Amino acid sequence: MTKRARDTKNPQRAQPAAPASAFSGAGRAHRTSVAVVLILYLALATAYVFRLPIDAAPDESAHRVYVGWLAENRRLPVFDPADAQHYELHQPPLYYALCLPAYYAAGGGRDVARLTHAVRFVNVLLGLVVVLLAFVFVGHLAPHRPWAAVGAAAFVAFLPMQLVLCASINNDVLSQALTTGVLCLLVGQVRAGRVLVAQERRGSRKRGRDEHPEWRTAAGSGFTARRMALVGVLAALALLTKSQA
Repeated sequence: MTKRARDTKNPQRAQPAAPASAFSGAGRAHRTSVAVVLILYLALATAYVFRLPIDAAPDESAHRVYVGWLAENRRLPVFDPADAQHYELHQPPLYYALCLPAYYAAGGGRDVARLTHAVRFVNVLLGLVVVLLAFVFVGHLAPHRPWAAVGAAAFVAFLPMQLVLCASINNDVLSQALTTGVLCLLVGQVRAGRVLVAQERRGSRKRGRDEHPEWRTAAGSGFTARRMALVGVLAALALLTKSQA
């Protein structure tokens, strides 16, 4: 019997084993490449922090004013549509609260340039998380193509407008990190469930029977209460970061 005939008779042998996670298909070269991408991203984003003129990014001054308002008043703001200076106060407070340590470290609002540079670095670090999550997300979607995951991370890291966002004061980058984290969890659990179901079906065929495949698909989906609770927490944090998240 030829190999093709054997594969036709037993289709499970024709399919390569699926990696159990986004990193299983990535070798040393891929991980090294991602590390290089992250280092280059940090270098470029840091350069953008100091080279980008103050308030040149969209709405940066209004976002900085929000951080200062929280620092000085220590309570949630009340949005006034007639207040032209505080027009970002309608936003949820999570991102601006995260910026408070950088605000205090910069000495408050006495030196606007120093304050802006310090708070910008919050988004530089959040952007690093976004780049890494892009690698994980595509790794789940295409586990047998790890270079696609590396390419996705590089695309996100070196996209010029993304670098501007990551090197300025805004709540978009934290929203990106949280929503991408939700997507990684959902896609990762769907993939884990499919791998588990495939393994169970192979075991059933070896035993000569196929017991309730629909039930096994539901039970092996990987969507446990703990994992779905984590999805809910990240989604809630995203809504506390940006109302349009």
